[in-house]
Amino acid sequence: MKIEFKENDSIYKIVQTIKKIPNYKKATVDIHPDHRIFQHQRRSNYLKNLIEEHNLDITFVSHNISSKNYRKQADLSHTDIFDKKFWEKITNTNKIREKINSYHRSLLIKKNYLSGFVLLSEL
Repeated sequence: MKIEFKENDSIYKIVQTIKKIPNYKKATVDIHPDHRIFQHQRRSNYLKNLIEEHNLDITFVSHNISSKNYRKQADLSHTDIFDKKFWEKITNTNKIREKINSYHRSLLIKKNYLSGFVLLSEL
């Protein structure tokens, strides 16, 4: 189960939604990084007590370093989405580079005038 909260959502809505999750259920909660719940540590302590009270397995999503540090201080389980995005971008650029290389190799193997023209036009 994945639950997302925007910057405008109230703290009451977040708490009530977490309370509605059935006991012993696994969920991923994504709260916007600029939400006001991150302003005070006592709110995170309340969330932690609520999660323990209902025996929930909730993982929070961290979009930036400040929300990651906030969740570490509160001892809440979290995943870092910004690290995953970085690695996805690197793998995508490698895939694009490999496709371009294979295209150029196929043009060189053909050895006709059109492929030579394409290679010269790229220079």
